[in-house]
Amino acid sequence: EKCVKKLSKIKAKLAKLKDYGLSGATFSRLKLHELHRTGTDKIHLANEYLALVKKYPIKIRTVVFHTRRMLLDELTQYQLMEECVAATSVSSVQSIVDKVEHYQKTPDSFTFDRDKAAKEKE
Repeated sequence: EKCVKKLSKIKAKLAKLKDYGLSGATFSRLKLHELHRTGTDKIHLANEYLALVKKYPIKIRTVVFHTRRMLLDELTQYQLMEECVAATSVSSVQSIVDKVEHYQKTPDSFTFDRDKAAKEKE
């Protein structure tokens, strides 16, 4: 009887997910090590977030805030914080995330700008 109650609760929750368009078929199956890797990958997280924002639009200032929180170290390291804060669209934030990803994959492509760093300190 206890199992029947649990099963009916699970079925009710699944029905709610389907109502929201979030049925299990829409999610890819990840192995535990893949889940851990993607869970700690900040860029992957930011890209997932931006994909959700494109599907469920919100104010750009909220998008910028959350992206800054996810990629604070990376935006600072690659001198993209100002550009991120000044972003006026989701596509411009996506472009910044893409730059961070590119710089991480090919570190030689990033050149530290001393003038920009000096301006940021002022």
